[in-house]
Amino acid sequence: MVSLTSRMKSILLLLLEADYSRPITIKEIAKKLNVSSRTILRDMPSIEEWLNQNKISFIKKPGVGLLLGENLESKNKLKRFLEQQSVPKDYSPEERKYVIIAELLQIKEPIKLYYFSNLLGVAEGTLSSDLDKVEEWFQNYNIKLIRRPGFGIYVEGKETDFRKAMVNLLYENLDEGQLLQIIKDNVGNTSNSKGRIEINARNRLLSLIDKNTIENLEKLVYAAEKKMNLQLADSAYVGLIVHLALALQRLKNNEKITINKDLLEELRATQEYNMAKHLAKDISVLFDLEIPEDEIGYITMHLKGAKLRIDNKEEERLIIGKFELIKVAKEMIRIAEEETGYALQHNEKVLLGLVNHLGPAISRLKMNLDIRNPLLSKIKENYPTIYKISEKSAQVLKEFLNVEIPESEIGYIALHLGAAIENEREKEQRLYRVAVVCASGIGTSRLLAARLEKEFKNIQVVDIISSIHLDDKLLREKNIELIISTIEMESSIKTVYVNPLLLDEDKTKIEQALKELKEVTEKTEDMQEKKNFKDVLVLIEEYTKASIELLNNLSFYEKILVNDIEGLITKVAQIYADSDEQQKILEYELKRRERLGSTILNNKGIILLHCRSESIKKLQLGFVCLDKGIDYMFMGNRKERIDIAIIMLAPANCSKAYLEVVSEISRALIEKPDFVEAIKDCDKEQICIQISNIIEGFYYEKMNLLRGRKNEYEHTN
Repeated sequence: MVSLTSRMKSILLLLLEADYSRPITIKEIAKKLNVSSRTILRDMPSIEEWLNQNKISFIKKPGVGLLLGENLESKNKLKRFLEQQSVPKDYSPEERKYVIIAELLQIKEPIKLYYFSNLLGVAEGTLSSDLDKVEEWFQNYNIKLIRRPGFGIYVEGKETDFRKAMVNLLYENLDEGQLLQIIKDNVGNTSNSKGRIEINARNRLLSLIDKNTIENLEKLVYAAEKKMNLQLADSAYVGLIVHLALALQRLKNNEKITINKDLLEELRATQEYNMAKHLAKDISVLFDLEIPEDEIGYITMHLKGAKLRIDNKEEERLIIGKFELIKVAKEMIRIAEEETGYALQHNEKVLLGLVNHLGPAISRLKMNLDIRNPLLSKIKENYPTIYKISEKSAQVLKEFLNVEIPESEIGYIALHLGAAIENEREKEQRLYRVAVVCASGIGTSRLLAARLEKEFKNIQVVDIISSIHLDDKLLREKNIELIISTIEMESSIKTVYVNPLLLDEDKTKIEQALKELKEVTEKTEDMQEKKNFKDVLVLIEEYTKASIELLNNLSFYEKILVNDIEGLITKVAQIYADSDEQQKILEYELKRRERLGSTILNNKGIILLHCRSESIKKLQLGFVCLDKGIDYMFMGNRKERIDIAIIMLAPANCSKAYLEVVSEISRALIEKPDFVEAIKDCDKEQICIQISNIIEGFYYEKMNLLRGRKNEYEHTN
């Protein structure tokens, strides 16, 4: 009597799908089951015998294929029968590898070979080959596979390496989406998920993390997010819960992690440590398990490397003051611009995105935490040029941190730079509408127009006119963006004067003009919805009020005595709040902002404290000079002496124009060394002069852009 195996059942189900018009071949069956044709041929005698036992007609058509010679009713009956049959699982070589790894990571004692032989249904010879692959996998994590004949097999290594191996074992077989679904379903029904391995093998992997543990941890992390007023990105949310679940399982088995004492000391000084401490306390109470301080340090490392979920407005707010990251990001963007020839340095979106990505990425790199990028292979395959450019840009990060940058992080950098590059490519494809003005005759004009369209693929000559018939209003109706003229003349439309023969220096002038047009377009993108003069006036009023408000609320405080950053924040809240209640609100907002990352001018002794708050009614820019400096841990790895605090405060519901004015001061801290030196020296007079110049330059730049909108309005009416 032939018994059904898992593979035989799969073959029979495929035969049921075949019919006289579409027989199925051995090769097709093998491909669908991801095995060799030889394996299927070995199973066919048993298949035929089973079909004979059950009196089912089996047809072999040489050179055509196989099928069952039964009617539809009989086939449906057989299908229902097969689906109800519970048969032993046949593991693929890859599944066997992962099952063995999962078992070895969980069981302390040596395991006999026959245990795996029975579990997986394979001979010991096959198992020996599987163990070679398992050993190779463990070597990636500095874990040693010990094979002792007659005694068994087991693994040796550091607890940190065991944890890393366990996490990666899960991520190799379940993507973040599946893990998130498992967490949200509290490890419910995962049968609909399709990973790299079948459900039986996956369930053995999920035994690494306990169902009830996941359920309770998910609630604790969610509560911690609310308490700290933060929102982790899905990847960070999943990563933290997986880490905590594995840590708890290991602690229950008395497998404790140790962390370098100097690193632990540095981590204690970070905002993330407080969150980790509160989380550990809640976990300890709920699970009745003591959480060692080394474990709290390890949780802190994961929190420091966690990416937050932020929207575009929050992204703009968070970038204010991230001086070191802005410098790194700007240099990375500059290299990408140099490599591509596209104007990327004026792209605020790519700067915002890259800066806010680099914060947690740098923390992970410095602490040697894994950076996973499920899109890496697709990025390298579909965008090889952008990936290569990102490799060069990543050298800036390598030099900044003095660590190797993994491909996964380069892939993330490629996503940010790639979006900007693709955007520039689209812009380059658009044609600039040009009018040619000549006084030498129609022949010369047409020759110049032909040369222009040949030399510049992004120029479309819309009109050829004489200087006598020049009419700006008519040209604007035709959406002319640029006039190229062989004679001097007056026009409100941007004009380039060239030689009729179009010399090399003329081409350079035209290229510069097109670049300027492009930059103006980019800078005025956020104003494109301003359709009439009234809207322009409203925006001018916003910038004017914001500039005046900032200049009117400039303040200086000297010889302020505090002991630490907490005391400094409390003092600032006392100074700028109007009541005890408002002080509590402001203090909370400032501390919340600090938790998102400190803002320190490296080696300058200057910290920036900033936030938007309901307790603030008007823009505030202040300079607090400390009587005695305070030590503060910067970027989690070194102490910085703080002597001066720059205070930037804005109302919670202030407009974008107000934030732009504040951002201009922040930008000057990076780009204007004289301004920083004046602050460092607490030179009130020089600080006031510098701020006045900064705001004046910003204001007139905005007015020029808006004046361009006004001229456009005038010439379309």
